[in-house]
Amino acid sequence: MRVYQVFYSLNGEVHIQADNPEQAREIACLVVQKQKENPDILLELSTDIWDVTKDDELEIEYKRVCNACKQGMVEGYCIDDGLAYYCSEECLHEEYTPEEYEEMYEDDYAYWTQWEE
Repeated sequence: MRVYQVFYSLNGEVHIQADNPEQAREIACLVVQKQKENPDILLELSTDIWDVTKDDELEIEYKRVCNACKQGMVEGYCIDDGLAYYCSEECLHEEYTPEEYEEMYEDDYAYWTQWEE
């Protein structure tokens, strides 16, 4: 089976023809990344069409997205090997009490880290 990945610009809008939503999302993320690397490329990027969330865009620019405030982050709390991320104690404690975090930390289910570029 041949798989064709086609995207083209028509009047400044990017159109993607893909076999499934996952493939379209993958292409869309690549286009967004390339556009950010080369701002001279003028494209109207409409993530709604591709089912690409704002979190996906932030993860391209940053390394992770805070589960509480939805801000991009390059450092913060990692819970259960990436099940959740929190950028600050305030955001962390919206979901977990200090005691719950301490217990997860002691059991190696939670830690503070920085992600390299």
